[in-house]
This record gives sequence, structure tokens and C-alpha cells, in this order.
Amino acid sequence: MLKINREQLKSFLGEYGRIVPSMRLFIAAAPGHTAVEIVLDLLMATLEPLSVWFMKFLVDAVIAQQVEMAILVALLLVIYRLSSYLSSWAYEIVTPGQIDRLQFALQMRLMEKAVSIQDLTLFESSKFYDQLQTARQATDTWAQRLFMATKNMLAYIVVVVLLFGTLSQLHPLAAVVVFLATIPSYLAYLRTGVESTTVFRSQAPYQRKLDYYAQVLTTQDAAKEVRLFGLGGFFIDSYRELFQQSYKLVQSFRRRQARIVTLLTLISPATAGAVLIYTVWRAALGEIEPGNLVLYVGVIFLVQQTFYRLLQTAGTVHTCQLHVSHLLDFLDLEPQMPVSEGVGKRVPKPLRKGIEVRNVSFTYPGTERKVLENVSFRVGQGESVALVGHNGAGKTTLVKLLCRLYDPAQGAILLDGTDLREHDLGNLRENITAIFQDYARFHLTAAQNISIANLARMDDRSAIVQAAEQGGADEVIARLPKGYDNQLGREFEEGAELSIGEWQKLALARAFFRDAQILILDEPTAALDVQAEYEVYQKFRELTQGRSTILISHRFSTVRMADRIIVLEDGAIAEEGSHAELMAQGGTYADLYSKQASWYRE
Repeated sequence: MLKINREQLKSFLGEYGRIVPSMRLFIAAAPGHTAVEIVLDLLMATLEPLSVWFMKFLVDAVIAQQVEMAILVALLLVIYRLSSYLSSWAYEIVTPGQIDRLQFALQMRLMEKAVSIQDLTLFESSKFYDQLQTARQATDTWAQRLFMATKNMLAYIVVVVLLFGTLSQLHPLAAVVVFLATIPSYLAYLRTGVESTTVFRSQAPYQRKLDYYAQVLTTQDAAKEVRLFGLGGFFIDSYRELFQQSYKLVQSFRRRQARIVTLLTLISPATAGAVLIYTVWRAALGEIEPGNLVLYVGVIFLVQQTFYRLLQTAGTVHTCQLHVSHLLDFLDLEPQMPVSEGVGKRVPKPLRKGIEVRNVSFTYPGTERKVLENVSFRVGQGESVALVGHNGAGKTTLVKLLCRLYDPAQGAILLDGTDLREHDLGNLRENITAIFQDYARFHLTAAQNISIANLARMDDRSAIVQAAEQGGADEVIARLPKGYDNQLGREFEEGAELSIGEWQKLALARAFFRDAQILILDEPTAALDVQAEYEVYQKFRELTQGRSTILISHRFSTVRMADRIIVLEDGAIAEEGSHAELMAQGGTYADLYSKQASWYRE
């Protein structure tokens, strides 16, 4: 029943070994509060065994009719009780502040780490999201519980040492017997703790999917489809079924844990009872004085109670550390893409040669299909190039590579003759502005939605207004009650919800506000109506003037305005040329253009 796999034992003990870096993390969050808490913990822990000695001295004084000594000891007991109350009161004052500081500090570390991962490779992995899920949970309650339990465990160890010294005066073997009686209980906790390592780690995928089902039913993103297609029951049933699977796994473990621990922990109080009977027997024979009898009886019960608390706390520490280890693992993650921050080359201003994509191939993590294979082309300074092709042809992947959100598996992308990997990443991205196909909708003010593209100019209202006009967002903002200072998104008070097309206009304005040398437009007008699209592209030449522009669009009325068009098929370049040249070739581009144009002629 207590057979333990060596690897499992190593993993179990390894979690205890990680308490030190966890505590370092916690102490750094609030060193002053933590120091006060540790002192208070030790003070409250040592006061309890001290009270047993006071009772011994009081009994001895009363029996010896030493009135002054009895009164003095009684006063010390009163002081002890007052000290205990004051310590608890101080603890209640200090603890909330420490917990708040700890949660804040850990959340900051988590966010800083997530932002520091500059490449998107990890974000393509479900394992990464499992780690992120459990790391978030750790910053919430598990870290606080681990901090409190670890302090308590250390205090209990101090108490046990003090009590063992007293108990050894009863008999040299008394302390040893009581200690040995706790070993089966410890083995029980050890066994269940080893199993809990596997059980709790297995819960992350379940919990992440449960969170997703809840999100679908309680947020706006899928609200229309859920109601139109009657999906409420489907997702609720899916949630219930998945919860039952997870619950059965955990409950099975908990039942085994309860059986083992209950059986083996009975040994400890039974042994303490035997030592108590031995003590009373010796006292009845006159071998132990009344004061010492009170002392030993108090110590026997206290040491057994403290051992029980210690074992329980040790189990809590291990369980909590399992969760906090996910946070430590997340903070230790190494980016898949090497980044040169502050040490790489800087982008020339103005660009002279522009962009060169040289023999680039790319495969997404966890897949084998090459999204791009041996792709080569140039985008000159001030030139606009359109990328055309079916869905999945590799157009958006090229954009991500140009923004250095990934690195090519083979080949290189050069900016003015220098590999992107040799550029300072921050400076490189300062020179790129983009509107992505899956652009973000920031629940900030309208002005902030535009100005966050260039944080150094967030207070430049005239530039914000100009960018809004360029992107066609000025009319949208004019209709808002508070104009540029209006909160967007229903998630916050007085927030205004926009249509998809209105959000896209803000995203366009954000791209233009950055005023970078390289402009990337990935389906920039997909959600705009015909009039809005027409107005944007009336300004197309003006907006792209002096910028190297890469345009992705399925609307060929837009594509034909580019200086050059590149057709991608299955991750490779199939055709390249101007609109007129490609139409004359009668290839893929001409076929796609003709099919789309036919819809407008009918």
C-alpha cells in the first residue's frame, strides 16, 4: 500500500526543494511585512509550550504554599495570555497587507514574463497555455496559502524541538517513541503527496476547457451564435460532463488519501496515550512530582497535537508548492527566438534598400506542413506590394515573420541588407506599423485606442485626430457622447460598443498614428462598407507615400492599387508583376480577378 516509485519520490521531494525559491519570491514582494509576520509566528509558536511550564510552576508553588511565587506565576500567565492576544491582533493587521502586496507582485512578475516573450512560438502550444493557466491560479490563492503554510510549518518545527527537550526529561526514549509513532503518518502523507503530484498536474487541461466553456456562455463574443443556434444547453452539458470526469479523478484520489491517512494517523495518538499512561503510573508511584506530572501531560498532548499540525501543514505545503511550481516554471521559460534587446543594429532612417525576403521557409510548431517554402522577393523603399492567394497560402505568416513575431526556419529577411535577427528588436518594431486581420479591440478610451501605437505621443491630440481622419475613425468618434475621451467596450462603465467595421477604422487609425517606415495592411478594409473602403483607398497613395508597404486583401479593387502583386500558392510564389502584367499572363491572378469581377457584372 505504501510502495513508492523512485521517480515519483524524487519528484515529490523535488517540490519541497523548490520552497526556497518560492519563499525568495514571496519575501521580495514585501520584505518588511514578511519579516514582521515571521517574528509574530515564532512568538506565538513558542508561547504555547511556555504556558505548560507556567502551569508546572504554578502547581509546584501552590503545593509548597509559596504564595508570592504562585501569584508571580499567575501574573506571568496573565501576561502570556495578553501577549498571545496582542500577537494575534498584530498578525491580523499585518497579514492582509502582506497578502495584497504578494498577489500584486506575483501578478506583475507573471505579466512581465508574458510580455518578455517576444516571439509567438510558445503561444502556438497547448502546453504553454496549460502552464499559463496554472501560473495564473498560483498568483491568486496558492501562493498565499504556500506562504502561510510554510511559515506555520517552520514554527511547528521550532515547537517540536522545544517539546522534545522537555519530553526527554520524562524518559530518554519517550521523545523517540512519540517521534517514531509519527512516521507511519508521514509515510501516508508522503504516499498521497506523490499521487497528488500527478493528479493535480492532470487537472490543467480540464480546467482550461471548463474556463473556455464558461467564457463562451458568459461573454459577448459568442452571445449571438449561442442564442441563435440554441447552444446554451450544449455548452452547459459539455461543462457538466467535463467537470464530472475531472471530479471523479480527484475524488478517487481523495478517497484513497482519506483511507490511508485515517488508518495510519491513529497510531500517533495511540502511542501518545501509552506514554500518558506510563507517566500517570510513575506519578502514582511517587516517582514524578505533581508539577512535573502537569508538565509532562501537557507536553504529551501538545507534542502529539503539534506533530499532527506539522504533518497536515507539510501536506498543505506540498500541495500548494505543486501549484506554485507552475508559476516558477513559467517564470523560467526560455524564449524560442533569440532576441537582441538594446544591443542589435538600429534601423536606418530613411531606409535605402527596403525589405528583402530571401529563400524563407517556415513551419508552425507542432506541425510538419511547410507554410512557406523557399520564398524570395523584395519590397523597395517607398514601394507598395500586395500579397494575393487562397486562404492558408502563407500571406499572414509572411507578415508575422516581417514583424519578427517568428523567425524563419530557413532563409532570412533583411532590412536594408541586415538580417532582422541582428537588429535591436525594440527599434525594429518602432519602424513597423500594422493592422492585423485579427486586430485587437482595446477597452480603453477612443483616443487611447489610437495613441497606444506610439506611447511617446499619447498626449499629442492633434496627431491622434489626424490619424483618426486617415483611418476614417473621425466620424465614428464624433458620434460618441464624450468623443475621443469616451470609454469603448461594454465591459466597463459608460463604455460604448462599436460595430466590427467601426473597430476596424480605429485599428487603421492606430496603424497610421505610429508613423513608421514600414506599413503592413492585412485585410485592412475587410469589415468596412463600400463607402468607407472607397474613402480609405482614395487616400491610399497619400498614406503609403514614402513607406514600404505590404498589403494583403481578397478585394482585387484594392490589390490593383499596389505597385506590384505577388501571388502565393501552397506557401510558394506562383506569379509576380503589376496588375496589367498578371492579367496578361492569364494565370492564377487573372482567374481570381475575373471570378470576383463577375459578381459585380451580374
